[in-house]
Amino acid sequence: ATRTDLQALDPPEFCNSDVARRLSASLCEAAYYTIVAEDGTEQYALCIFDPPEVEGNEGACRGPDLFSCETPPSPPALPPSPPPPPPPQPPPPPTPPRLPPPLAPGEQLIYNVILDSVVAGTVETFDTSEFRRRVASELGVAIEDVVVERVTPASVLVRLRVLARTAEEAATVRAIAAEACSRSSIGECQGEPATQAVVLSAPSLPPPSPPLPSQPPPPSPPSPPPPSPPPPSPPPPS
Repeated sequence: ATRTDLQALDPPEFCNSDVARRLSASLCEAAYYTIVAEDGTEQYALCIFDPPEVEGNEGACRGPDLFSCETPPSPPALPPSPPPPPPPQPPPPPTPPRLPPPLAPGEQLIYNVILDSVVAGTVETFDTSEFRRRVASELGVAIEDVVVERVTPASVLVRLRVLARTAEEAATVRAIAAEACSRSSIGECQGEPATQAVVLSAPSLPPPSPPLPSQPPPPSPPSPPPPSPPPPSPPPPS
């Protein structure tokens, strides 16, 4: 766009001479002025608007830098760029389930990841086997570990649990289940999946074997015969 040389007006002006330019950035920055330096060269100043601190007040229209045609003006300094926003924080890891008291000998600790899901259809047409296969495929677990505990009308409200054998496996299954719930790939989940620790009792011991019959004592050895009486003494000589 063409700028107006303020020194060519009658009377000549400078950038800040007119109130209108002190109020309008577009009027201010559409103007410039020229002066003749001591060496006879013409120098120029582009008017730059300085906005007021309070909106509605007068600002200032300034010509801060003089330049000649041989030396183009330096562009006004740009304000510093704002710092980039901090990167988003990663979601916190799922809280592992609270561990139960120490196990008794023979007991076993397992975990159930439990969730309720609403699926389309009716209780009568609900295919439990197909739903277990679908959940097992989504969560990456064996179909034997998926148990449908309850089916009630809602369309069909399904309570299911997934067996996990360690706390780490339970946390992984729970996170995958939450992601599957967000995609509604296993129905409309009713709340977040929960984790439950379960202690399996030790298997019952077999009954003790009956005692063996007692053996009769060995026979006593026979008693020795009584000693024989001594022979009679001979008669004395007469």
